[in-house]
Amino acid sequence: MRKGYDYLAVSFVATVIAAFASKIGAITLDKLLFIFISYGLGCAIAFLGHAPDRKRLNKEVKNKSMKFGILLGVINFLSYFTILSALEAGPGATIFPIVGLNVAFIVLLSMLLFKERLNVRGIVGFVLALIAILLLR
Repeated sequence: MRKGYDYLAVSFVATVIAAFASKIGAITLDKLLFIFISYGLGCAIAFLGHAPDRKRLNKEVKNKSMKFGILLGVINFLSYFTILSALEAGPGATIFPIVGLNVAFIVLLSMLLFKERLNVRGIVGFVLALIAILLLR
């Protein structure tokens, strides 16, 4: 369980850095080149880190992973491009809280599709997170 919180902390810090860098990239760099480099570097790191595992996967798992990865890659590209376009046009202080509302949809979809349930603390945290995001807007 502790390892999950370690990953959460690293993810939080990396997300903050990436969001801040995205604002800088949106107003000072070419968006498509910025996306190409950031996704290309991420792809190379993932490819090299996954190299030992590739041999043990069967062909069906590889094919499913490839198809799903391509689909999500296209969706992520569109998402990132539109966020960068919004950041180029407007203030990050307004855009990031609105983008942050995706958390609410993820929680709701998890509850609907995966039958996940929130306990009382989860519900309170969810409501407080929504209020915080809306107040930032």
